[in-house]
Amino acid sequence: MNRFLLCCAAFLLTFGGGVILERPNPVLLNGKPLANAVKVNGILYIPVADLAKGAGGSPTLEPTLKLQGNTLTAAAHKHIAGVKYEDVNVQFQVRKAGEISSHVIMKDGKAWVPLGDVAKAFGAIIINYDSVKPGEPIRLNLTVNGDDILAINH
Repeated sequence: MNRFLLCCAAFLLTFGGGVILERPNPVLLNGKPLANAVKVNGILYIPVADLAKGAGGSPTLEPTLKLQGNTLTAAAHKHIAGVKYEDVNVQFQVRKAGEISSHVIMKDGKAWVPLGDVAKAFGAIIINYDSVKPGEPIRLNLTVNGDDILAINH
């Protein structure tokens, strides 16, 4: 019996303390990949750099977005010099200047923005991601409506 307990204790000490990482959730914007979302304290976040790429910006966020502290803002109106909106990689555009989120966090040396705040910047009304399982795709199927900060390209 003592040998069995010793083996169980050795197994738990060796393998029981391992870190289990959740799989990221791919975020699809009208069927096209935008980013991979990860949960931090129960909230889904996407990398700010991926959001900037979707708007035709660079990993430095220029010229479409601006990050100051924990606040992410859209930098200008929809026709920004240097951004080719007909490019197939440009998924959306900045319709007007404004705050996208004031809840940006830093994780692993990268800036991350809550997915719910991004969806609201597109004009989505209520977004609840509590039931999303790890690795399950998140589909944002949006249309151009109203006068929101971000707008889907046609």
